[in-house]
Amino acid sequence: MLRIMNIVKLLLTVSSILQVHGDDNNIQLGGGYGDLSNGFYFQLKLFWEDGMIWQNYEKSQGWCATCTGFYCDVGDHVMITKCLEHMDDQKWIFYDDGRVKPLINSDACVTTDRKIEGYVRLETCRQESDDYQRFQLFNNNIFDKFQFHPRRDDKLCLTNDHHPKEGERLKFESCIIAKENDKGVYDDTSHWGIGAFDGHKDINP
Repeated sequence: MLRIMNIVKLLLTVSSILQVHGDDNNIQLGGGYGDLSNGFYFQLKLFWEDGMIWQNYEKSQGWCATCTGFYCDVGDHVMITKCLEHMDDQKWIFYDDGRVKPLINSDACVTTDRKIEGYVRLETCRQESDDYQRFQLFNNNIFDKFQFHPRRDDKLCLTNDHHPKEGERLKFESCIIAKENDKGVYDDTSHWGIGAFDGHKDINP
């Protein structure tokens, strides 16, 4: 019964996306990343599974990418906060060309530092900024865990500083460091998942 309710929840989410974006954003099934379609928005959550340990805790934790400003203005950074499904500043639009935009400000794009490695921020989307605003994201199934790479360097991963804490800014760092924060501890912070999440328990099927 719980699984059926979760499937219904996801279908309602997709339905609401179509109502928000309509045909103006050229929404069509089958995008560049498996089932991804232009204009679909999701929360972006640090991947967690049983056996992982962050801050000496083994319990499920839900940390989502969030604008540092409520309106996701150009110049804002991106941080992790507790996943809250109703917060629009945690919703991101994923495009087939590798751009990622906040739902509430489609003029802004997630942008790397000019050195690529370092903290990310929101900047005005521009074609001349492709090197800093286009990313390698999903595998064949967009709902599988994935690493979030800059197009120019697949050895860098989007991550936070060590184990996640409320309000930490996101940055690109060596995937090796992000995957193995503490030697001998399963504390990967190099992988992400998309979907609908609330608190420290996801609501995906």
